[in-house]
Amino acid sequence: MSADAVEVFPGEAAGFARGCEPVPDPLPERARWCVTRGDAVVLASGPDGDLLPTSLSALGLAPTTIHHLGALEGDALFAVELPNGHPLPAGFTVVGLRALAERVDPSTWAACAFATQVVTGTAPPATAASAAGRRLSATRASARSTARGATTRCGRGCRPA
Repeated sequence: MSADAVEVFPGEAAGFARGCEPVPDPLPERARWCVTRGDAVVLASGPDGDLLPTSLSALGLAPTTIHHLGALEGDALFAVELPNGHPLPAGFTVVGLRALAERVDPSTWAACAFATQVVTGTAPPATAASAAGRRLSATRASARSTARGATTRCGRGCRPA
C-alpha cells in the first residue's frame, strides 16, 4: 500500500481473517464473541482493557442464531445479537462502532464492524453469504450438509442454536 493510500477496512489483513465455514458443533473452547445490538458491540472490561466476551454464559445469552465470522488473532470468532431489553451483568458495556474505534485495536474493530453488518443483515450479499449465516433467510435441514442446516438463499451451511 502506498503512503497516499487510505486503508478502507483496517485490520482485516492483520489479526482478523474472514471465514465461511459452518458453525462447528460443539463450539470451540477458545472463541471470541461479537455480541451486537444494532451498530453497537458488547465489551467486557478487564485489567487488560476492553475485550470481546469469550463466553456467552457470562452474559446469560442463549442465542437462536450464531454466525461464524472467521478468526480473530487465532481464536474462532462468532457473532450473535443482544436482544433488546436484555440486562448486562456488571463489567460489560455496549459501545457504538465510532467510540469502539478508540477503545480496541484495528483488527478487533474490523471484526466488530463486520459482525454488526452480518447480524443486522446490512452486509453486501456476497459478503453476508461468505459469513456462513444469513439472517434474512430461513434455515432448513440438509442431509448433504455437515452443518445442521443450510440457508435457503445461498445454500451455505449455518447452525441455528
